[in-house]
Amino acid sequence: MPPEAAAVPPGTALTTPYHPVVVYRTADGRTMRERGSMGSNPPRFTPGQEVEVSYLPGSPERIRIEGEGPITLIVLFSGFSLVFLAIAAVIAITRP
Repeated sequence: MPPEAAAVPPGTALTTPYHPVVVYRTADGRTMRERGSMGSNPPRFTPGQEVEVSYLPGSPERIRIEGEGPITLIVLFSGFSLVFLAIAAVIAITRP
């Protein structure tokens, strides 16, 4: 059965988030395959790329991929906030 077309409201982006899937070996020798929590489009990683994976020994299925997660978002939004504050300060100082 072929896929069906669907109406998309104007302004809706048709993007597919790509989630990295990593294969890693735990300290006790188990091979794990897990999906990263943060998707992106375009993908941040390429197939076969080596990445650093962190996990708690008691929960090896709960992973964190280096460069992914809330810390990345906090740094990104903090940077944008500083830029906007600088612009606002320049406008406030130069305004008569």
